[in-house]
Amino acid sequence: MKRIILMRHAAATKSSSVSDFNSQLNGMGESQAIAAGNFIANLGIDQVLVSPTKRTTQTLSIILQQVEIPEIESVRALYESSSSKIIEIISGTADNINNLMILGHNPTIYQLVLELAQNSSKEYERMLTTTMSTAQIVVIEFTDLVDWRKISLQLGKGSITHIFNPNLELGEN
Repeated sequence: MKRIILMRHAAATKSSSVSDFNSQLNGMGESQAIAAGNFIANLGIDQVLVSPTKRTTQTLSIILQQVEIPEIESVRALYESSSSKIIEIISGTADNINNLMILGHNPTIYQLVLELAQNSSKEYERMLTTTMSTAQIVVIEFTDLVDWRKISLQLGKGSITHIFNPNLELGEN
């Protein structure tokens, strides 16, 4: 069994004087990242693939204050990439990794959820109506997957086991 934990970066400040790549977390984003760290603390994440942008690395840095993750890899292709490219990246994951976290950006993270998950579940329906807010986490389980190289054969077969939205935890919309 393999699990993919998909997470969108926490909230960042947008500024015309700072490039998108270098935008930083704001106060809400810091709170979201703390709440996300609390949520994933017991997921047993083996590896994180993280976009190299400032806001994603700051999100991960806050999470790492609460959670120990053995392997972390910065992957440039997670920034402004397609879901098919990320599935290709996932397929290169070592088979000893059972719980893989991808920390990236919309719309790609949201597209991955929709492509990997079974479309007949209530969780999938929920994702169709809510999209992927900042710092949201979706855990997708593949009970029959043992070899990451075969992830492309699992499209539409994953079960969404958890949807965590820190904004609901923090009382925000």
